[in-house]
Amino acid sequence: MSDIFNIHLFDINSYGLPPEPTQEEPFAQILWLFNCRRDRASSKDRKSAYIAARNRIVIYLQSIHGNKPFLLKEHIDEFFLVRLKQTLAIHGNVAKDLPKLKSHTLVGFLSSVRQVMLDAISYQLLSCEFMQNSSLGASQRETEVHTDYSDNELDQILNALSNEMRLVHKIISGYQPLKPGVGRDPRIRSAADPNAQYFDPGYGWKVIENLQWYFENVMESKPSFGSCCNLDKSHNKFYHHASCTHGGIKNVYKSWGVVSIVSSELIMPIVINLVYLTGLNPTSLLALSTDAYQDEHELTGMPYLVFEKKRSGGDLELHLSLLDSNSEIPLKRKQAINVKRAFDLLITLTKNMRDGLDEGDPLKRKLLIYESGSRVSWSKPIQLTPATTSLWCRAIAEKYDMRNDAGGRLDFNLVRFRSTKLTSMALEGRDLFEIQQVARHKNISTTLSYVNRNKVDIHIRGEVLEALQKIRENRITFTSDCNSTKEDLNSEKPVKFYKGLISDCKNTFDPPEWVKKSQDYVEGAPCVRFNMCLFCKNVIVLRQHLPVLAAYRAQLLSIQQNNIQNLPNAEHYDKTLELLNQLFDSDKSEFSASDIEWAIELSETIDVIVDPLIYHGVEHD
Repeated sequence: MSDIFNIHLFDINSYGLPPEPTQEEPFAQILWLFNCRRDRASSKDRKSAYIAARNRIVIYLQSIHGNKPFLLKEHIDEFFLVRLKQTLAIHGNVAKDLPKLKSHTLVGFLSSVRQVMLDAISYQLLSCEFMQNSSLGASQRETEVHTDYSDNELDQILNALSNEMRLVHKIISGYQPLKPGVGRDPRIRSAADPNAQYFDPGYGWKVIENLQWYFENVMESKPSFGSCCNLDKSHNKFYHHASCTHGGIKNVYKSWGVVSIVSSELIMPIVINLVYLTGLNPTSLLALSTDAYQDEHELTGMPYLVFEKKRSGGDLELHLSLLDSNSEIPLKRKQAINVKRAFDLLITLTKNMRDGLDEGDPLKRKLLIYESGSRVSWSKPIQLTPATTSLWCRAIAEKYDMRNDAGGRLDFNLVRFRSTKLTSMALEGRDLFEIQQVARHKNISTTLSYVNRNKVDIHIRGEVLEALQKIRENRITFTSDCNSTKEDLNSEKPVKFYKGLISDCKNTFDPPEWVKKSQDYVEGAPCVRFNMCLFCKNVIVLRQHLPVLAAYRAQLLSIQQNNIQNLPNAEHYDKTLELLNQLFDSDKSEFSASDIEWAIELSETIDVIVDPLIYHGVEHD
């Protein structure tokens, strides 16, 4: 919340003027400023924030100015905040007592300092009349806890998930009894030698089929563990040999597709699959209800999820069609089907424990519940918690020896699937506002903080290089064909090119597939998507096109300063600007430096609408 809502107005008459600094108190004025702000803060947290900021700013000033008397009017100018941020964020330590601040702490610190400086300016305590604002941005992640998974890391996770899901499907399918004639009572000895100690092949407890025969015929296929409080001691030999001979009672039961309880280990593979599919915030995921999946929205007619997001103050909806890839290669299954399947598996697994709950029990409608495995609360239904998911993820990472790209232990957690999902959508070229809708972020800047810009930029650079290569090839072909036409005036099929706004076109009636799929495309009509020409297979860029392209580039640069990400299909504009930057870079461009200089100078006199979304017109005096 902005300080305007929890701060009392600064009355200079009540506080008087700042004291003069002395050798003993060189920072008396800056301390006075922060104390005034602290005293007026209405909440305890805000008071603490100003105290912490005051202490940090003094350490910073000592490192820069020493212990000389510090005067507000002499030492603070309009660039004070900019210098402060650069020193703290880039150079790290400015003193032993002030280590490099984590990003969220840095943002809070600079925010407090800025509010204090605004007070000082308002009451003319500084020599400057305004303060150059230093962009605070959103706090960044300090570790890989929230970063997206690399392709290699994701492969390891999905392979492990596939193995773990085999048990889930086994349990869902139900216990498969032994075939007739397979296995025998492990308690009987060979008839050939009644005194034998089960050494004959096929006899005794060491044969796994015999153990299963005992489980079916003596224990009536009812599993129990040796640690269970109500253990039937008459089955001690079964427990002993299952544990000592066959790798443990849990492993024996798992190999048969049997569980005594629906544990967290059983539902977690499905939970991971669900968060991988949806990219939901883990808090929202864990709070899902059994009826969160809905087949048909009343407005769109499409499947959707209803989920809770506490920061947004209530229930939100995730339309599952937004998760589908927009690739020309269709998915084998739409994401809604996969999400529905995960819901069905979870509901099926937890049905018995859910049926045993009273109607008023809040767990009855919770999707992610399981049975406790502790002695104190054995088989009691409980809700899945972040701590339980963390323990399972850590155990799975160790079990499958998962490694990050640096060779260390993989930090496997639910949170990272969120940025992985959003980055994946960005790499597909999805509109940023579609990604924001999936993330359900209020601010587009929050969405951007989850997207791995390095991956996206690599993807963009590849497309830009491919487009530049096509521009070069088409230009060479155009020049060659034009020369041939001039030499052969009697040619029956003279070369014909179409004139466009920012380039010429080899065939304006044959645009790329992604243009044909746009809503405003009319079959058989010439293409008018001039803002997409540079990435078209038919594009021809010549010297005469450069002034218009330079004007278009200037428009893109202008809108970038006002946050190009606020535009629909922001990635397209990122790619276009990157391509034009290279086209007008004399060290990289196929056009000469003089051509580029001529085009940029001429573009200043051009008022052209290439793309109405970014056009602002020319300002006249």
